[in-house]
Amino acid sequence: MTGLAVVTAALLAGACGSDDPGGVTDGAAVEATIWTLEELAAEAVPDGVDVTLEYDGERISGNGGCNQYSGGATFDAGAVTIGPEIMSTLMACDEPAAGAELRYLEALPRAAAFVVNDATMTISDADGESLLVFTAKE
Repeated sequence: MTGLAVVTAALLAGACGSDDPGGVTDGAAVEATIWTLEELAAEAVPDGVDVTLEYDGERISGNGGCNQYSGGATFDAGAVTIGPEIMSTLMACDEPAAGAELRYLEALPRAAAFVVNDATMTISDADGESLLVFTAKE
């Protein structure tokens, strides 16, 4: 890497709000993207269950696997706060969507930290345990 490339990489990492060059912790990295859930509490999301999250700078919304949901949220400097209340439609769901959605909606308010690496966002709890792993939807 040339000297100019090193300086440019360092400036870009700093501009993104990251202390770790491997991850971005600026809330803007979460906005304007549809995130698809890949892992829920270190387990793969069941086949055929599509859970999404979108963040507009003040609120999250998406599909929990069956129902639409929304709630207040902040993503800033690696910290995330979701809720305390999350609203959801109340359609009856078949398994495995019903169970996955329940676990997902229960995990959201436990979120404490996030990091975006390339097209992957990981949300962790206050103990640093991975709660949710998303990929950017193409």
